[in-house]
Amino acid sequence: MKDNWAPLIPRRQIVYRALKGLVDAKFYTAILISIMLLGTVYLSSVMSSLVGSAIIRNSGTIGLAAARPLHIEGKYIKNDLGQVVHLRGINKHGFEDDARGHWQTPSGGAEYDTFNPTTVAANLDAMKSWGINFIRSYSTAQFWIENTGNHRQIIKDLATMCAEREIYFMYSMWHILPGTGQTRMPFPPHITAREEAVIPSEDAFVDMWRSIANELKGYPNIIFEFWNEPGGTGSLSEWQRVWQKCIDAVRGTGATNLISLHYAYSIWINLDYGNGVTLSYVEDYPLNDTLGNIFYSPHNYRSDIHRTEPTRINCWTYEDLKLGLEMCLVNYTLNTLEIPVMLGEFGPNMWETGTELEHELEYYENLLTICNEWNMSYSPFLWWCTGFPYIQLNCQRNYPPNAAGQILISALSSD
Repeated sequence: MKDNWAPLIPRRQIVYRALKGLVDAKFYTAILISIMLLGTVYLSSVMSSLVGSAIIRNSGTIGLAAARPLHIEGKYIKNDLGQVVHLRGINKHGFEDDARGHWQTPSGGAEYDTFNPTTVAANLDAMKSWGINFIRSYSTAQFWIENTGNHRQIIKDLATMCAEREIYFMYSMWHILPGTGQTRMPFPPHITAREEAVIPSEDAFVDMWRSIANELKGYPNIIFEFWNEPGGTGSLSEWQRVWQKCIDAVRGTGATNLISLHYAYSIWINLDYGNGVTLSYVEDYPLNDTLGNIFYSPHNYRSDIHRTEPTRINCWTYEDLKLGLEMCLVNYTLNTLEIPVMLGEFGPNMWETGTELEHELEYYENLLTICNEWNMSYSPFLWWCTGFPYIQLNCQRNYPPNAAGQILISALSSD
């Protein structure tokens, strides 16, 4: 019936109502758009907050983000999304005497001086299944300088395979020539005449790291460590001078990769007397990076935290180990100096038996617990089944963990 009255409505009212409807529509549309925009901004803010506070603890926590470029903010290692990254994995030796490395096969055997992509992939896949997102490997200076066995390409291939599995890879050095034992300070006058043929001066050592950085700077998952356990007859002032040259040389190539630093075999402390080697050198002999992307990675084994009264005892309890790390200034470096600390080497002596083996395993579990509580990165010794006292594997098919390996898996999954 109302339709019949439409012609009787004045034209101006029709126009008014039409315009009013149009204005109302625009008004409500504007409100709707504003609500949508505010929601988008709010959601973006929430997502940004979530990303910034996320913590990457192992290779399975947050997808591909774990392989992104890293930088350091205060005491935190972060990726380019602002997520805190905890590097937690294991040491993988093999390049210190063989330019192509050596690797445990899926069947439980071993391949020496052979870079078989199938075998390497099997090792990395097993590591990833444990929850590992970081491996530390150390090499021989001659292999890089002379490119023995195509060593440079092998390191690049390994870095690529690690990145595909969201694993970070620390490239370090252990000695100058294969088969000669560990070199402590890798330049004259602290080396032999044979070694001087490879590294004739401290500047030659710096040049080696300039070359390494130049070739590997395109691999954001690689971390540089100039030398394993430097020291020996070399002084801290020499270490400071040469390591600073290396930092400057690396940055001069445009490389932004993280740099890992430490001095001496390990940090250690006598709980009864307080004497030992601590991280005091972080303040006393500071090293500077234009990018601020350096952190410290000391080593510490059970014998390094001990008591001597009334007789010497290598500590293993949670309380003693925590006190020992505090006395070694680990907590101070982390929380007062706000510099990241990674425990670069530690592990139980699996050659022990009986009660002593039990103490070794308790030490290992307690030290991992402290690292997790302090949000520290770590890489225990060692992904290999024979020939070392700190092994984590059994020489069996498909890389099963021994008692130490199972403790590591539990620590990675419980964090």
